[in-house]
Amino acid sequence: MALYVPYLLWEIAKANLQIAYVVLHPDLPIDPEMVEFDAAVWSELPVATLANSITLTPGTLTVDVTRQHFTVHALTTGSREGLLAGGLERAVRFVFYGRAAARIASPTERNAAGPNDEEQATEDDEQTMEGDRT
Repeated sequence: MALYVPYLLWEIAKANLQIAYVVLHPDLPIDPEMVEFDAAVWSELPVATLANSITLTPGTLTVDVTRQHFTVHALTTGSREGLLAGGLERAVRFVFYGRAAARIASPTERNAAGPNDEEQATEDDEQTMEGDRT
């Protein structure tokens, strides 16, 4: 957790600068959109940590979480791309599941793999995490 807090603060600072630019720009370049994705986290505390981290980051708001399925409002294209790049998700997995979990693909990478590949990858990831804990 000691590594996660500085990382989260850095992400919040970067997002603050991006949102300040958007707010101060004369054309107000926003592109609000609801984004849905399945996160590769498997228990309540990591899911809550990820949901709260997304909400704390300016430009994103966690609207709903059902198990691993997240619905997030993203204010700009940049915040949406950053969310789907999976940096926060990867950091949460590192804190709660260890180094091996940090190597699991991001939401964007999982979506590029296709739905059947994603289901198999999620099962493989869960088995890997179980093996790391024993």
